[in-house]
Amino acid sequence: PSRMATASKTHVTGYKFVDLPDRDALRQPFRDATARLGLKGLVLLCDEGINFFVAGTGEACTGFTQFLETDERFRGIPIKTSYVAEVPYKRMLVKLKREIIALGMDEIRPADMTGAYVAPKEFKRWLDEGQDVVVLDTRNDYETRLGTFDGAVDLKIANFKEFPEEVIRQLPLPCKGEESPGAGADIGADEDKGAEKGSNWSGGGDTAFGHPSIKKETKIVMYCTGGVRCEKASAMMMNAGFSNVYQLDGGIINYFQECGGAHWHGECFVFDKRVALDPELNETATITCFKCRQPLTIVEQASEEYVVGESCPYCHGKANGTKAAPTAGGGEASGTEAEAGGGEDGPLEARMSVEAAFGGSGDGGGDAKGPGAAGHKRRRGGDGREEGHEEGSSSPLRVRSGS
Repeated sequence: PSRMATASKTHVTGYKFVDLPDRDALRQPFRDATARLGLKGLVLLCDEGINFFVAGTGEACTGFTQFLETDERFRGIPIKTSYVAEVPYKRMLVKLKREIIALGMDEIRPADMTGAYVAPKEFKRWLDEGQDVVVLDTRNDYETRLGTFDGAVDLKIANFKEFPEEVIRQLPLPCKGEESPGAGADIGADEDKGAEKGSNWSGGGDTAFGHPSIKKETKIVMYCTGGVRCEKASAMMMNAGFSNVYQLDGGIINYFQECGGAHWHGECFVFDKRVALDPELNETATITCFKCRQPLTIVEQASEEYVVGESCPYCHGKANGTKAAPTAGGGEASGTEAEAGGGEDGPLEARMSVEAAFGGSGDGGGDAKGPGAAGHKRRRGGDGREEGHEEGSSSPLRVRSGS
């Protein structure tokens, strides 16, 4: 039977950047409403807005969206609806955070300024026509290695808080009011550092990412899983001087829904127990390593260094494993929060919050989705890679609406 035929539960996600000075007072009403409706999942109430992903019966999810509408600040939030065979969360949590997605730049306020949205079909048309556009991936390295848009720039960042430093180092940002950006002394000084890290830095002058003479009016389209990261990343780029900045509306998942796999290569990492989806929004055979939580493709699972529940090619032979990647629910919370921030790439505390919604950390052997896995096992700890849970990172099987 098809996945749609077996789907009996509804999953809704959404976010909005809006000032919430009464953030703390909102917590109990959300707890009461979700308890009354029998929902499970996570709601992040932040100083800068709201992000949520909850699941239950269709009637319960409708009730939740109606509850949102009782507060004028939450009216009109684009809701992404997906259908799943079972609720992917163990409990309901309502958390208080400073940021929806941690960037560490207080001056970046998507509620006031963010990049223009480009619809998936329009973006595909630009690519079909071969328009001169820089396609920028804002996701983390463990995500981008599974799949990207053809020709996209990969900054090779470990978490979203590295984005401002790396995009400035790897791309000659324009100075406001100047016609040509130039490389800049700071960027040039870090050129060797970029080479060591394997960045896309291509040398001095006005060249970066293989695009000569990038100027402040150069068309840049950035994308992430569901949209949250790009809200801040695009605002940061605009604040740096770029004037032609776009963000893919609804992220990769929305693009898959509307355009399939055109111009895409590989899979899309998602922050739930499915781990990765193909462009048809089908769950792939990719799993996560129990020890280091890195995603493992079916090819990597065939490696001699992959031992179920013990090691994989990324942590084999390392006493304390390698840098940990998030597992189900540890994505951008939005999937995916440094300090008390929230968001898709937040701190250890945020990741724990999402893991708690999924039922806590691993307590036995076996890898996620792998042989011997009891549900979705995982360990807390590692290097404390910052993760939250980005709106849209639930990777809906079928999207009805949303940004």
